[in-house]
Amino acid sequence: MEKKNELINGMCGVFDYIQKQETKIKDLKKTIEQLELKFNLLERDYNNLKEENEKLKEEDVIPPLSNVICVLCSRECENEYGNNAQPLVEGRCCDVCNEKKVIPMRVLQIRC
Repeated sequence: MEKKNELINGMCGVFDYIQKQETKIKDLKKTIEQLELKFNLLERDYNNLKEENEKLKEEDVIPPLSNVICVLCSRECENEYGNNAQPLVEGRCCDVCNEKKVIPMRVLQIRC
């Protein structure tokens, strides 16, 4: 009879343990579902932002200028857009004039 009681008590303990584990599993499943939902929302938002960013890039692209001539030395600019020649003159300048003339003038203006 004692062994029978011990066995019953042991089985009740196992049953309680199984119920607790099942409860934990249910809680984990709920957490996973919530995380999946949040992930899906974040993924949707990310994709929307990515699309908006692509649209902005397409709209904001400045087409390359062809045969940009430096207003300071009259040579063709090395890059497709040239550089802003201000404060020296209005217009575009080559990389050499930008480095040797325009940038030093800007630095002088900042110091004064």
